[in-house]
Amino acid sequence: MNHSRLAIIHTTPATIQGMGRLCARLLPGVMVNHYLDDSILWQINAEGGVSPSCRFRYQALLGVAAANRPDAILSACSSVGELLEEARAIYPMPLVRIDEPMAREAAKRGGRIVVCATVRSTLEPTTRLIRRYAGNSPVDPLLIDGAGELLASGDRTAYLDLIASRLEEAASGHETVVLAQASMADALERLRAGERDRYLTSPESGVAALRGLFGLE
Repeated sequence: MNHSRLAIIHTTPATIQGMGRLCARLLPGVMVNHYLDDSILWQINAEGGVSPSCRFRYQALLGVAAANRPDAILSACSSVGELLEEARAIYPMPLVRIDEPMAREAAKRGGRIVVCATVRSTLEPTTRLIRRYAGNSPVDPLLIDGAGELLASGDRTAYLDLIASRLEEAASGHETVVLAQASMADALERLRAGERDRYLTSPESGVAALRGLFGLE
């Protein structure tokens, strides 16, 4: 019987259901606990960056998750990925950025890469992460204006429709299109199946990267 446990840290409730489904499919038998503080991302977006208050609350949430002694902790928010990296020296279990496997895959593909996000607080750290791995491959950021407001208002359908329309435009000039936010992944369902190979999303690759850690490969 598998007694492995995974803790997932969220900064928006929009990622909880989808991440739960992915874990059930890709990490069978692993118990998953979700931890949410949706004030962190709101404040980052309002202030245009990570303030000391956001850093403190995120590290406190991470501490609560770690206190339950999971086998690994996955951070589902790209906006705070760099905060997770800061904490790796403190905790004994692996701390995983959801966007790191995606960044490695984008770099491996080579060619021109575009990083798409609906908020600048996610766009900038994910672009930095991909540039860290991409070497000489050009990496272009693309902010999808107006989408963040749609998600905040609860209009998820319009949010995904807007993202899908901009993704097709981004793909025309790039070999790889990176979706920087886990909440954007469902927009790919609005694209033709034959066109999806050039798109990378963080939830699928981020969770799949944990399979080896839990002995599922």
